[in-house]
Amino acid sequence: MIVILTEHEYYMRRAINLARKGLGHTSPNPMVGAVIVKDGSVISEDYHRKVGEYHAERLAIENAKEDVSGATLYVNLEPCCHHGRTLPCTDIIIKSGIKRVVAAITDPYPEVSGKGIEKLKESGVDVISGILEQPAFKLNEAYIKRVKTGFPFVIYKTAMTLDGKIALSNGESQWITSERSRKYSHFIRSRVDGILTGAKTVINDNPSLDVRLKKKFKNPVPIIFDGNLEIPLNRKLFQDVDKKGTIVFTRDHKDETKIKKLESIGIKVIKVPGKDQFIDLKEAMKIIGKSGMSSIMLECGGNLAYSMLEKVLIDKVYFFIAPKIFGGANSLTSFEGAGINNISDAFKIKNIKSRLIGTDFLIEGYVRKNEGWE
Repeated sequence: MIVILTEHEYYMRRAINLARKGLGHTSPNPMVGAVIVKDGSVISEDYHRKVGEYHAERLAIENAKEDVSGATLYVNLEPCCHHGRTLPCTDIIIKSGIKRVVAAITDPYPEVSGKGIEKLKESGVDVISGILEQPAFKLNEAYIKRVKTGFPFVIYKTAMTLDGKIALSNGESQWITSERSRKYSHFIRSRVDGILTGAKTVINDNPSLDVRLKKKFKNPVPIIFDGNLEIPLNRKLFQDVDKKGTIVFTRDHKDETKIKKLESIGIKVIKVPGKDQFIDLKEAMKIIGKSGMSSIMLECGGNLAYSMLEKVLIDKVYFFIAPKIFGGANSLTSFEGAGINNISDAFKIKNIKSRLIGTDFLIEGYVRKNEGWE
């Protein structure tokens, strides 16, 4: 099917594609691309590369090959109007003489949230908004959720057989899916700020939770939920922590000796309320969001996965399904826990996409019950 784009949609699509280049590098900032058009031609374009560096609008204006006066600026997110690490983009736009700004969506950040557009209008800049809202929203969905709710955007990833098994009854799970699927899984890891798992997974599988690809990517911050501080100190996630900054969430108990040992090797230990061996998941996620992490990947066993699902803390799922069958009533599944009592209460998945990756199927979608922040 051929899709015909309007002029504004064409250049906005270009800005969105530029913004996507910053994926995995701009958090806690959003991904932003800027395209400057004058007399029907693109005279400059750029994107926000890394938190702390110049924003896309400023880069595009300063690197333009000709005078931007009278030009139109396309940007996938409302320009900022507050002083942060860099100057307000609205001031730079107004000073440049740009006559029109076309923005896809407003920035939910309280210090901006419509104020940037209003400031431009008050200074005589023509502003058009609402162009390609849906793709612009999806691009920065993690940033938007954290800003609106204080919680990070959580992606759950699992590798399973056709009959829904993630491991044999003895815990063996390597490898269910193909090398191509595992490589793509690492690519997803490279795009998130943190990667979350539970104590049992660390004890049984001893994972590294890093990105293992030929091209160099940043590693997400390893986050472990360990209510009883039962993980031994010789696990991989407690080694070379200077480069990773591993975080352990635990209950508010009195095992200060273990906490001091962890802190002495560079582990950040955060106490949250809890009961028995379990911690308060929502409180932990609030702390993660407050730290500036916008996106988290959840790679864990079935009990923690179901607890996160039950508390409506999972936003998106990736199911890598291999053409294999394990069988066995005691083989492990991706979601365990108590489960639901009525089929009508099932957690439904929306906006589903599926494709082949090597010999495996990848099914991805959004958890329908977690849509109140959209």
